[in-house]
Amino acid sequence: MLKKAIAMSFLFICLLVQFAFAQNTAAITSTSYDPPRIPEGALGQLVPFVVSGIGKQLFNRVVANQLPLPTTLAGVSIAIDSETNLIPLLSVEPVGDGVTIITAQIPYELRLQIPFHVVMITEDGKVVNSTRFNLLENNIHILRNCDALLAERGADCSLSLVYHLNGTQVTAENPAKPDEHLVIYAVGLGRPDNPVRTGVAADGLNPVSKLRLDFVFGGNVRPRDIRRLNDAATIKPNYAGLVPGLVGLYQINFQVPSLPSQLPKCDELTKSNLTITLGLPPSDLRGGSFDGVGICVAP
Repeated sequence: MLKKAIAMSFLFICLLVQFAFAQNTAAITSTSYDPPRIPEGALGQLVPFVVSGIGKQLFNRVVANQLPLPTTLAGVSIAIDSETNLIPLLSVEPVGDGVTIITAQIPYELRLQIPFHVVMITEDGKVVNSTRFNLLENNIHILRNCDALLAERGADCSLSLVYHLNGTQVTAENPAKPDEHLVIYAVGLGRPDNPVRTGVAADGLNPVSKLRLDFVFGGNVRPRDIRRLNDAATIKPNYAGLVPGLVGLYQINFQVPSLPSQLPKCDELTKSNLTITLGLPPSDLRGGSFDGVGICVAP
């Protein structure tokens, strides 16, 4: 049903990095969520890295076909802090012009007390580059149609992976309805309430009970930072946690609230009339995170 439709509709793609030797031209150009900056990600997160100068003999996407996930794909491995500390890989994908997107999962088991780590890429058994990596407790990212994490990605970054319970995507042409139950898919919610091993598919419901929602009706409203709002000012989802049978993917099940008396219709100018924000509060170790998405609700 819905899980099968989601699992077949996209594939995850994640992280690489390398040692800088004068004779080697490999380099990380960026992560794929944002403009170039220090690579970062959360415990257990699937974080796409865009890497140049490797995979010259690679012509097609290579996807892991086993669980637990392997630590080498297409001759490429990723290590954190030590060349022997290899992490699970999901896929390696050439995207042209000498650029490769490589997918891995950041280990749940890393120590948050050490915020900066070193991530290394090896190709054919040789370390080819390295970079500093900023480790976060959580780093919420609602999946969008244009994300490099998707096997079939489009150009519309405004359309997020929000689904009706029948498995169809919420769009302006297929809007949500008042009081309807929907599902959002995201990465980066950090450790769930019960321990889970990196690279292993979730074997059942495993919640992230601290996650909260915020709803704001209005045309093209930007999400607000709800990290420091108390529970009374936000809404608890029906479920937020790992998707059973998949690695590193989280789902957030919630109910659309009742509509206000006046609500603008979605059109060419009004791309959304309900903004949904996901947020996790700060802890003693990190500052929490939030991300939001606008959807269309039929008045």
